[in-house]
Amino acid sequence: MAASRTNWILPAAAVVVFVAVVAVLVAAREPRFEGRTGGEWIVSASQDPDNLAQYGAVFVRAQATGASFLARRLVADPPKWKLRLISFYNQHAPKLGLRHIQPNPGAGQKPIIRKLLGYCGDQAALELNKLLTTASMPNRLEIIRAMAELGPDAAPIVGPRLPPLLSDPLDSVVYETITALAAVGFDPAAVVPRLIPFLHNWDSRARVEASYALGVYAPMPELTLDPLIAALADTNQVVRANAARALGYIGKPAARALEPLARLLKDDALVSARAVEAMAMIAGNKATEQAGFTTAHATHLASTDRYNQLMVLRASRRLSWPTPGLEEVCSHLLRSQSNWQVWEAVDALTELEPRPAWAERLLEKAAKHSNGLVRTKARTALER
Repeated sequence: MAASRTNWILPAAAVVVFVAVVAVLVAAREPRFEGRTGGEWIVSASQDPDNLAQYGAVFVRAQATGASFLARRLVADPPKWKLRLISFYNQHAPKLGLRHIQPNPGAGQKPIIRKLLGYCGDQAALELNKLLTTASMPNRLEIIRAMAELGPDAAPIVGPRLPPLLSDPLDSVVYETITALAAVGFDPAAVVPRLIPFLHNWDSRARVEASYALGVYAPMPELTLDPLIAALADTNQVVRANAARALGYIGKPAARALEPLARLLKDDALVSARAVEAMAMIAGNKATEQAGFTTAHATHLASTDRYNQLMVLRASRRLSWPTPGLEEVCSHLLRSQSNWQVWEAVDALTELEPRPAWAERLLEKAAKHSNGLVRTKARTALER
C-alpha cells in the first residue's frame, strides 16, 4: 500500500512543480503604465470600446515606451518551450482541479491593440517599421493592418514601406497593403498608377480593395476614368459598387459613366445604392432624368440598411432634397467596427453646410476615433 501511495505522490509532486514553473513563466513581469500593467490596460480597453481614446492616451503619454509595448505585444508569439510547458500543464491540470491556461492569450487582443496603436502616431509608426522586416507572416499582416490605423499623419514614416509590398507573392499581404495605402494616402502620383492594374486582377479580393482605394485617393480622371467605367461591368458586385463610388468622387468629368451607372440601378442593393450616390455626385439634378433613379432612391431610403441609406442621403443632399434620418444614420455608422463605414459617415458630416449642432457633436466624437484617417477628416472639418 505504501509503495502504491509513493507511486502516486511522486508524479503528482512533479506536476505541481511544473504547474508552479508554468505559472511563474506565464505571469512574467510586464511593464507598468500609470500604476497598471500594459496587459491590464489592454483588457480594460477591450471591455470598454466606447472609451478607447482614454486608454489610448495612457500609451500616448508613455511616448516611445507605450508604443513599443503595444507593437511588440501585437507580434508576440509564445516561445516553443513555453507552449510545451503550457501543453503539459493543461494535460494534468484537470486532475488537480486547476484552471486551463490559454496557449496564446494575447491572440484575441490583436484587434484592440491595433486600435490603441492608432492613437500613438509617429511613435507607433517607427516601432512598426522596425518589426515589419523580421516578423512572421501572420504578424506581418497584423503590422500592415496596424499601419492602416495610423492615418495620413504617419504617411512619411510608414508610407515608403508599403508600395514594394504590392509585389509581394502572398495575396493576403497585397490586400492589406492596398487598404493601408488608402488609409495613409501615401504618394498618390506613384501609388494610383500601381493600383489601376489590380482592377483587372484574377483575384476578386484584389479588385475589391483596389476599386475602393481608388475612391479614397483624390480623383485622377485622366488615369482612372476609363478603367473604373470598365469595372462597372465586373463580375463581382462589390467591385461594381466600389467603382461607382470612385466615379462619383470624380464628379462632372465622369459624365460618360452615367449611362452604365443607370444600368446598375436595378443591380444588387449595394451596387444600386452606390449608383444613386454616384449619379447625383456626377450630374446633380439631371441624374433624376434617368429611368429608375427616383425609384431606387426611395427604395434605399426606406430600407433598414444604414450604410445604403447613407449613400442615398448623400445623393439627397446633392439634389437639395430633404435628408430625413441623417443624424441617426451617421451616429449609427460612427459606431461601426468597419473603418470604411466610419470614414464615409464622417465625409457625409463634413459636406453639411451650414453644419447643424448635432453634426458638430458627431465630428467631435469622430475626432477621438482610434483610426487616424477618421480623426484627420473630423479634425480638418472642425477647424474650418
